[in-house]
Amino acid sequence: QNQSSDFLFGRNAYIDILWGIEEFLCQKEYFWRAFRWLLILDSYNIEYKSNSPKDIFTKVFCTWMNFSSLETSEKKMMAAKIAFDIDYCNTWEYLYSAIDNRGSMVGELLSPQYREHENMRATTVAEMRKTHLGYFEFLIKHMDFSVDRWKKMINLLEELPEELSKKVFEQLLYELSQMSDEEVMRIKNEIRHLIYRHRYFSSSNWSIPEKKIVEYEKLLDKINIKTPEYEYSYLFANNHDYPLLHPVPYKQEGGRNDNELAKQELIRDKLTEFQSCGYDLTILAKVCAQESYSPLGNYLAKYWNYGKWDFATFKDLLSVQESGAIAIDYLGSLGGREFLPYNTIIEDLSNSSCSAEVLTGVYRIEAHSTKEIPLVTFASEPIKKEFWKNCVYCNECNKSWVLSECKKFATLDVYLDQIQGIHYRNSLSAEQIYECFEDIESMPYSGGNQMTSYHVEHLISVIQEAYIDEPKKCIRIAHLEIFFINLLDWKNMKCFRHMIKQSPELFAQLIEGVFKKDHDTVENHLKETYAHNMHMIYEKAQFCPAESNGQVSEDKLEQWIEKYKQLLIMNDQESLFTVTLGRLFSFSPLGADGHEPCETVRKMIEKYGDDMLNRRYQTAVYNRRGVFSPSAGKEELRMAEKFRENAQYLEPYYPKTAKIFYGLYETYKKESERERMDAENGWY
Repeated sequence: QNQSSDFLFGRNAYIDILWGIEEFLCQKEYFWRAFRWLLILDSYNIEYKSNSPKDIFTKVFCTWMNFSSLETSEKKMMAAKIAFDIDYCNTWEYLYSAIDNRGSMVGELLSPQYREHENMRATTVAEMRKTHLGYFEFLIKHMDFSVDRWKKMINLLEELPEELSKKVFEQLLYELSQMSDEEVMRIKNEIRHLIYRHRYFSSSNWSIPEKKIVEYEKLLDKINIKTPEYEYSYLFANNHDYPLLHPVPYKQEGGRNDNELAKQELIRDKLTEFQSCGYDLTILAKVCAQESYSPLGNYLAKYWNYGKWDFATFKDLLSVQESGAIAIDYLGSLGGREFLPYNTIIEDLSNSSCSAEVLTGVYRIEAHSTKEIPLVTFASEPIKKEFWKNCVYCNECNKSWVLSECKKFATLDVYLDQIQGIHYRNSLSAEQIYECFEDIESMPYSGGNQMTSYHVEHLISVIQEAYIDEPKKCIRIAHLEIFFINLLDWKNMKCFRHMIKQSPELFAQLIEGVFKKDHDTVENHLKETYAHNMHMIYEKAQFCPAESNGQVSEDKLEQWIEKYKQLLIMNDQESLFTVTLGRLFSFSPLGADGHEPCETVRKMIEKYGDDMLNRRYQTAVYNRRGVFSPSAGKEELRMAEKFRENAQYLEPYYPKTAKIFYGLYETYKKESERERMDAENGWY
């Protein structure tokens, strides 16, 4: 039965129960009762969120270390027998993992603090080997005609003595005789994989001797599959290891190319043999279709029917796989080499009620190769939407068509990917990119992918550089930057930054959208989304007014400030004047003397400064530090001294400005003392 551990024990309470059992397993007096109880619990297959009985059994059955009271191989065998009787389904995996020993194991079993208990201790090599062989015996007795178990066991057989290996081979052949052809095929392919791996990595210390590999080859020859088509499936497995039994070892120079040539030659010869024997391609395709991906379609395009297009083959491949992936691969590989009757293919598929996914795949292949207007232009709207779910590579002559059609039917993230792809292959002009961004705000957006942010930043940077000095286009680009605010850093919002530095109207409008009015008794009922976006822009807007290329014009800054103040008065927000100004001044560039802020901002602070401006400046400086690592107060003390030096330098000529930095000095001096105390008290 399947049930939630939360339902049985309450949220996370089960961890305490498992810890209690672990303590019993370290005490000889209680081991067997606790072990049986845990097996019964495990047999319910409860879903655990963190700790689980599996973690405990991994240590109980461990062969190289004694974590529990099981100190000998004999006792571990006894535990294994009991485990199979009580928790049959899971025990096989526990013993297999103990031999395979590839999983992670953290720490030891939890032991009691005061009671007498067994401590963790290593086993001898002889004892470990004895336990391994004992576990093998249990595993072999409980194979139960399971393909998955045999696939795992095959990779462990290399560790067995020769006589025991022969017995296991005999049992394998017997169980294979009772299995279906498909099951036999899977096990046979696993043996092929083992042979390839050990011959390819023959110089590795873990590879088995050639003599033993030959025994596996002999075993391979003894395994017969009644359905002959299955014998060819290994050629098209989604694994670069296949299908060579005698690969050139990886350390041999030129081995990779030699193996690839041998692989191509083998597949070509085998497909020729398959076709000449009159075997059924649909049976082979059905088997390959069970893989997450199979290269069968690509190889058929190369070697089937002398590499010539065959519509009947295409239809056969479609009939065995709902997604049509193998058939589409077949068509796509041929479509790049010869002219295909796409009109006929599409008409036939449409008349046979083919799925939109498959039909779209055909349209995409045709669009990739044609120098005419792609046929999807004349398809239904649902097909077009399916077609534009992903980017499409088309001939250069269809670039304009791609941009136009993609904009009509794709989502915004796909459209951006498409523009970037075209721009990467053959650079678009700034004007072309600018036109591509027209009216994109109305396009549906599916959430984007990891590359969308990069595409936005890269494409917008082209038009920023070209049009930042053209007011009309600069305004449009600024709107785009705000639209993509979640994807752009402040430093990449160049046009918006350029405008807001020169336009107090823009900043005042932002303040009006974020903060309440001074005398407004009615709640501001801005739409939640709008208010959120305005606040996000305000948080990102880290700039110094009138700054250009690291310089701040005194006349322009004072004009900006005066205009901004008047706008706040008009908006009934005059109380925010020095508060918001203090934050902006904190982003001032350094002065010519190397001290902050620059000389022009210092003069404005002396003229307009008050306690609110000072506090907001200090808060902004404090917040811009971001995440930091504790240094027992050393870094804070260094910063405090730096602020004090800055204040002392400014004090003779700019006392109000100096007061800001004296305040920062005091703040960081206290921070340093607190951090030092925390370190001494062992808080970190």
